[in-house]
Order: sequence, then C-alpha cells, then structure tokens
Amino acid sequence: MESQVPDPSSKVLDGNIGFFWPQEAQGTADLSDALLIRGYIHQTADSLVEVRALDEHRSVRGMFGMGARARAVALFGAAEETGLLVPEVLGTGVNAQFGGSKASILRYRARALITGVEVRAAKSSRVQSASLTFQEGLSFAELTAIHESHKVDPESNLVTEATFTLRANSSPLNGGTHGSFNVNLAPDWATSGTSTKRTLSSGLTIGLSVARPRPFSDFRPLLLGLQDLLNLAYDRFVPADGGRAVVHGCQDHGHSYLWMEEVMVQPPHIARASTAKESVPLFTLADLGGPEGFRRWLSLRDRFPDVTVVVASGYRVGGGRQPSRLLEVAAAIEYYVNANRKAGATWAKKVSAPSHAEALARHVGKPFESLVGDHSVWAKTFLTTYNGVKHDPAFQRDPEVLQLLSWSGQVLLLGALLDRSARTKAPSRKILSDRRLEGGGERLRAILKT
Repeated sequence: MESQVPDPSSKVLDGNIGFFWPQEAQGTADLSDALLIRGYIHQTADSLVEVRALDEHRSVRGMFGMGARARAVALFGAAEETGLLVPEVLGTGVNAQFGGSKASILRYRARALITGVEVRAAKSSRVQSASLTFQEGLSFAELTAIHESHKVDPESNLVTEATFTLRANSSPLNGGTHGSFNVNLAPDWATSGTSTKRTLSSGLTIGLSVARPRPFSDFRPLLLGLQDLLNLAYDRFVPADGGRAVVHGCQDHGHSYLWMEEVMVQPPHIARASTAKESVPLFTLADLGGPEGFRRWLSLRDRFPDVTVVVASGYRVGGGRQPSRLLEVAAAIEYYVNANRKAGATWAKKVSAPSHAEALARHVGKPFESLVGDHSVWAKTFLTTYNGVKHDPAFQRDPEVLQLLSWSGQVLLLGALLDRSARTKAPSRKILSDRRLEGGGERLRAILKT
C-alpha cells in the first residue's frame, strides 16, 4: 500500500484546541445530541494523550466529584488540524472550582489516538480495522524492498538516470482468522519530500479487520501481541512507524491514522540495541510457516497468557531482577508443561522426564542440548537452584548462575512457543543455532561442566 498523505497525529499531539464530544458508551454516535465541550488536546510528558476541557456543564455531581455525564469511554473531536477519535479513555479527572477566579477543568487521558476521522460520518466509536507498519518488518518477512538501477555518463561519470523499483508482492498476505478478526500482512511504502529531494521508505504492515465493528479495546491487545512477535524476532523493542484505523461508518480513504503510545514510543528504561544486533532477526516469517504463524501466535497468547508474557514482557517493562526473574521463568515452564500434561501431550507426561524443565528441554530437543550441553544436568541445576532460591534463605545465590539459568529457561520457552506457532521445529533450530547465543551458551556449559 502507498501512503502519500502526511500523518497529522504529530501536529495534533503538539497541541490543538477544538470541540470534543464525550461518548458514554460504545453504541451509536449522535453528535447532534451529545455533550459538547471546548478543550485542548496534547501529549503529556509521559507520552499519553490528554484532553483538558472547560467544565461548562456542571450538573449535580456525586459525592466523589464526578457526575455521570462527565464519564466517557471515548471522545470524538474537531481540532485545528483534523477530525479525531480518542478510542479508549483510560481515566477521567476533574479539577472543580467553586467560585473564585479559576475555571473548573475536565481531564481525559488515553494511550491511543485516531486522526483524519470524518467525525460527522461516524456511526459509533467502534473500529472496523486497525494496522501497524514497521519499517524493519520487511527483513523479517524476507521481502526485497527496493531495487536500484543507474545509468552513468561514460565521459563525466555522472548519474544521468536512476530507477527505483519496489520488488514486493503488493497484495495482502492472508494470516487467517483469530476469532472474529482477519489477520493480514502487506508491504507498505511511502514517499515524501520535494521533486528534487524525494525520500522513499518501506515497511511491513500487519493489520486486523472485522466484519462487524468492535471497540478499540478489543483490537489493542492483539496489536500488542503482533508487535511482541517482532520484538522477539529482533530481541529488542521494535517501534511501529505508523498506523491506520477505520472508524465505524467512515470510508477507508487511507487518511485515518492510528497513533499508539505502547507500540510507537520507546520505553524509557529499555536500552537500545547495537546497530549490528538490530540488522538480522533471530527468526523470520518463513520459519513460522508464513502469515498463519501470526494467527497461531495470537491463539497461543490467549491460551497461555501467563507464559507468553514472561517471554515477551521484557521488551516493554524490562527484565525482572534476580532472583525474581528465575522464579518467574521457572513458574512459567511448570505451568506450560502442566497445561500440556492435562491436555494429554505425550512429551509432557511424568514418565518422560523427572522434572518439568527436563520434559520441556527434551521436547525442544537437540538444538537446546547444544546450547546447555546436557538436558539432564541443566534441568537438575535449574530445579535445584529454583527450589533453593524459593525455599532456603541460606541458599548461596551466585548472580551469574541465576542470570544464565533464567536466560536459558526463557530461550527454551521461546523455542517451544514458536515451534508450536510454526507447527515445526524450524524456529527453535534457527534461534538456538544463532551465533548471538554462543557467548551465553559457553558460559553456561562451563558452569554446568558439560
């Protein structure tokens, strides 16, 4: 898809005055009968969307300061730059002033914003589709973005002609369905600048669409889950470079932009990776079995939320400190093996291995054994250390041992989950043979003496 229209979100977040219509429910939007407030929308220091409005409709309030009409689940707005929708209000506050020279102010905060909205055409604050674009996603999808060819004058050695060709299938890649959501992937490209100084950027768009519009709160966790997969592939936080959303009743002219703080703003406590580390993903879309791997990953998140969050949350909230991180990883392994044991999986049965950690290690197989040296020795050390940390205050806690065991346990969980998403062993083989894991593997094998 081509994106030529500049995203107005940044101008809105820089600060805009406008009219706003709070929506008290996700039902039909009737702005002619909705409460109208005048206010100011901007981005706060902690990167949230905030609307501050004059409280000109001070009806009878409850004992805790907020009247029923002041509550909102969403906000439509007509600002200086564009029509907009704040699709999911996190919280509402009020600074009430009774008498004196100060105005009473209503405050609405949110993590997402949709701009370029035809406010008067909107039927509700529900959403028909939402997508995110990642410039680094093309290498994950293994699509060749640009081919360049030049003609050079043989006498002056000056370039007289240059041709740039997008070599990527422009049709969406069907990722299947997840519940009522359709999952699609497509290459994305955009041009900007003047005729003499043109900039071309490309990326991978991952989108969700529904036949019947749904609240944005239903889209949000799935979009975060799709980004989690890219974070895991690149072993760091991969910010989305743009987004699109279509509001219920509005036409899809390609002008409605989605801004999401959680996927577009680098967490302040997460360190940037080196350029070399960023360049090549640990696994690719092909390793996951194609676009369907995204849908199966979302299904795994629904089925094992406490396990997938242990694997992926570090790229958003940072890794837990030791020994809590080891306890967290060990609990996730135990939960995942027990869940598969109850489901009747042969590999998870007690007769397959003396511990949960060894059962999962044997299930992932030789690629993991090549990392740790010996399944049994690793699993015994993992279990002994876990039990010692959990139950014995006098247990000697070696920081390096704790870090390497929790790291290897996380790698093991990741391989098992991705193998299940791919329905093959391709992801674990790819990840565990990556040279970037060699250093940790060597240190761990030296400690385990394997």
